[in-house]
Amino acid sequence: MSVISERSVWEAIMSWTEANSSIRLPHVPALLTCLRLDEEVDEILAAEILSHTIVSRNPHFFCFMLSNQLSFHTLRNTILSLHECLDPVFQNSLSSYDPRIPNRLHLIAKLTESSEPWRSELFLSYDNELDFWRHIHKAYNFFKRMIVVGQRIYTYSDYDVYDYITDIEEETLIGRREDEVHMTMPSVKGWTITLGEKPYHIVGSDVSSYEFERNRWERITTFRYISIKGAVTLNNQIFIVGVHERNEFSVVGNHEQVFVVPKYSEDAHPETVEVYDPNQNTWMSLPDLPFQYRSPKAVVLNDKIIVYENNEEQSQKYQDVDPPVYWVKSARLWRIIDESSPWYHIEQYTFLALDNCRLVK
Repeated sequence: MSVISERSVWEAIMSWTEANSSIRLPHVPALLTCLRLDEEVDEILAAEILSHTIVSRNPHFFCFMLSNQLSFHTLRNTILSLHECLDPVFQNSLSSYDPRIPNRLHLIAKLTESSEPWRSELFLSYDNELDFWRHIHKAYNFFKRMIVVGQRIYTYSDYDVYDYITDIEEETLIGRREDEVHMTMPSVKGWTITLGEKPYHIVGSDVSSYEFERNRWERITTFRYISIKGAVTLNNQIFIVGVHERNEFSVVGNHEQVFVVPKYSEDAHPETVEVYDPNQNTWMSLPDLPFQYRSPKAVVLNDKIIVYENNEEQSQKYQDVDPPVYWVKSARLWRIIDESSPWYHIEQYTFLALDNCRLVK
């Protein structure tokens, strides 16, 4: 994915094919569609590809004659439109026109179930579709909370003291020393978010910020008449959702909107998800969730809002747990995640999206 030029991709295709050409020649048409050539920049490379024997003498190029007038892009479009061996989904994909540099990174902490001593594994994904993960660390604790400050990522488990620091640029991982109190949370509960590379912690009715020079958290404001139930960052602002009475719900931000997912109650109909648009200063309701989650949690993954039963908290009480769902904005409906999907057991994961361009590069 991260290559200096498309020549590296072409050389990989060429060397892989020539290693066993009798079996691999049929795959060359599909592989060529993965190249992302610019007609002006890669003109010499395109001519080299068209004249190479795995292309010019490949019987699997629809039996049409290659000529000097045939461009790489004409060949590629012909392959996509006529080659019956290609998957229909791949034919309609625009991925080969997209830039190779991703627009974000994802750090994924996965809870493991094994006889090994560690409880979680950390993965880093550069792929926008989250199909490819790179394993970077195993840990004895399950990372329930992760925040990013600059190029450092602080990972927390059940306690209010961080367990590890991951430096993305240096690709190093630092364990916490017993005598160190740096970035200790004011409370294990609540929400910790980063705005302008400065951490904020919201819990109960209090909002605190972390002062690096003093190495301490300081309370900056208190809400006297509401109980804070969720907080997100949108448009360089912190949006806090609170209630006057005791209610439970999950709050996430996506597409410059705040989504509030309430807990199921027999006394009302809180399974309706409410959406706040700060630009219009309006609330709207989404269609009812297909399941009555007793302890719902919402996360944004790959630009999709996924709602699921927080099985970690409810597993001792309930044996039957409803499957997770995700919101399809274009169709305005909730779709159930298939059991074969890796996100079916999404309660086993913790996610952190990194949008900082410097870190992504």
